[in-house]
Amino acid sequence: MSTNTTNLALYKADPLTDKDNTFNIKTMLNDNWDKIDAKTKSITDSVDLANQNIEKSKIFQDDSIAKKYEFGFNNGQLYYREVTV
Repeated sequence: MSTNTTNLALYKADPLTDKDNTFNIKTMLNDNWDKIDAKTKSITDSVDLANQNIEKSKIFQDDSIAKKYEFGFNNGQLYYREVTV
C-alpha cells in the first residue's frame, strides 16, 4: 500500500503491494515535484523577507582598546571591520 512522507506528503509507492500497478508519472513524479517546488518557493520567500528586515550594520565600541567595529550583512554575507574612532 502506498504512503506519503511526513513533512511534504510526497507520494511513496510500496514496491511490494504496488508492484503490479502501472507507473503513473503525474502521481509518482510530477505531483511530488510540484510539492517540492512550492515548499522551496515558500522557504525562499521567507528568507528574502527575513533579509529585508535584518539591520544591515551595527557599530560597537570597545572602550578598553579605543576601537570601534562595524558588523553587518552584505549580499547575505556577514562582515566586520574596524572603523575610525
